[in-house]
Amino acid sequence: MPQDRALLDAYRRAEKDALERVYRSYVSELASFLRRGFEFSSQGQPMRFAGYSQPEDLQDALQETFLLAFGQGARQGYNGLTPFGSYLRGIAKNVVLGRFRKNLSMLSRFRSLDPDGLAPAEAIGQSLPPEAAIQKSRMQRIVQEFVDTLDEEQKRIIQYHFLENLSQRATAEQLSLNRNRVRKQIKTIRKRLWRRLRREGVERLPSIAALEVEQ
Repeated sequence: MPQDRALLDAYRRAEKDALERVYRSYVSELASFLRRGFEFSSQGQPMRFAGYSQPEDLQDALQETFLLAFGQGARQGYNGLTPFGSYLRGIAKNVVLGRFRKNLSMLSRFRSLDPDGLAPAEAIGQSLPPEAAIQKSRMQRIVQEFVDTLDEEQKRIIQYHFLENLSQRATAEQLSLNRNRVRKQIKTIRKRLWRRLRREGVERLPSIAALEVEQ
């Protein structure tokens, strides 16, 4: 985009043809970025998002990224000098990290990095120092107590979608349910669990990379 002034001006004016051209030009590149994942820092701790594996999660993140990129604030905020792909990736990172804070099913996609940030370290939860082990144990207890309050259908959705990492469609097929019902139940579970964690004051613990529920 920086090399095409006419396209840049049309993008800033939110002209339909320009937005469609931008989308077609960058969607494949951005999808690849979101599949690969990226490194980031959380409260001084190096972390890595391992990327999206489920098509619907990838599509949701792509859609949200472009909606933000096409919003007035992003259009007017783009300086016209930075490569637009880099600008989009910055927006996408904010989308992913925002979803990370709200979407507990993504926690298993995050891993700690070793101090120099060059290679993945052991998954958080293995060989933990005493304080982190206590935090993990507390998180698991809270999650298990929450799961015990769910009905049988919700527990089976947790089993297939959260623990076995099946897509919403595959989970619906396993349970002989409509996909829309599964989607609504997943949203309900996430919302209720997040509220429970907020009450317990543990919704932002950075040292927990996976929620394990007893079988």
